[in-house]
Amino acid sequence: MTDEVYILRARIAQLEAERQWRPIEHAPKGRAWLALLDYGGYWKKGRWSLSQQCWMDEFGDRITAEITHFMEMPAPPPITSET
Repeated sequence: MTDEVYILRARIAQLEAERQWRPIEHAPKGRAWLALLDYGGYWKKGRWSLSQQCWMDEFGDRITAEITHFMEMPAPPPITSET
């Protein structure tokens, strides 16, 4: 195989590793928006509220379900202006 194939396979492995559900105990707390998974298998977008010391959804409501896992949200696509 060529070097390019090895490089591409390594990048694919890296991306797949970044997109895996991880235990909630390892979640960053603060400003990061995360995909949060509960015991029922449902997920929602949320983040840890430092002031309220709980998980909050994107609408500012407290998440009452027991969160078990998280996944970091991907970066949004770049904004391009059409001229």
